[in-house]
Amino acid sequence: MTKERIDIETSYLPTDLQFRIVRFEDKVDYNALKLHRHNYLEIFMFNKGGGTHLIDFQEYEIKDRQLHFVFPNQIHLVKRSDDANGFVILFKADFLRVQQGNPMQEFYAKMLNSPIVNPSKEQRSILESIFGLLKNEYEEIDAQFNSSMLKYYLNAFLIQCLRYKSLEQPSKVNLLDKDHQICNQLTQLVETCFKQQESLEFYEDQLNIGYKKLSAATKKVYGKSPKAIINERLLLEIKRRLLYTTESIKEIAYEFSFKEPSHLTKFFGRYHKSQSPVDFRTNWNKKYKP
Repeated sequence: MTKERIDIETSYLPTDLQFRIVRFEDKVDYNALKLHRHNYLEIFMFNKGGGTHLIDFQEYEIKDRQLHFVFPNQIHLVKRSDDANGFVILFKADFLRVQQGNPMQEFYAKMLNSPIVNPSKEQRSILESIFGLLKNEYEEIDAQFNSSMLKYYLNAFLIQCLRYKSLEQPSKVNLLDKDHQICNQLTQLVETCFKQQESLEFYEDQLNIGYKKLSAATKKVYGKSPKAIINERLLLEIKRRLLYTTESIKEIAYEFSFKEPSHLTKFFGRYHKSQSPVDFRTNWNKKYKP
């Protein structure tokens, strides 16, 4: 059984609540001053910046007009300056259903590993206009078609963020490109199967695709091999487990299908050459434990 660390909390939106907007200063039902995670997606819409934001082991400086995106189960901690202010948009992943060809597919792919958007003053003005409509609709809870309008404005807000992110990080890959679709299918399958450490051949069989075609697609879209994508997802979850549980290295190793704890240590060492899993846990707990 997983043993949660007492200094890591998971925040949940109630079953009957799919969407919220809160101010930074609003009271929340968890300790936001400690490392924590959520079962929903958060968009931090900073008006005035100041401080730092840790998202899955990467620390970002908080700047004026920025937007920060935090996805479900990511470990994060906002250490904002006293005068930093803004809003947080919270919504469950299934509030906006992601279908093939939907721009939100590209949104998730683009934002997950690069979660900061730096809009210009003009771009920020457009986002604030859409956000104003979204916030007004959120406060009109009894309005007819309220949920549909919230989804409409939220979609518009996210697509606009995607546009600005794409301008920051131009990509030659189109959402409807076959290689992009292959990569999307691979990442979805990895999310389901990475704990079992299935072989690369397993993924090829499940996707009904040969190695050369799969490798060409991932290198074109992500600039890395299929195996690297699988290993990086596994590594991230191991690091999360080291940080937010008290499980032993042996327990974590067996949970993630390593035959021996030493195999996990060797795997970890490929990416953290100067640290063992125990050292990683100790150092991060010293840095972020209240």
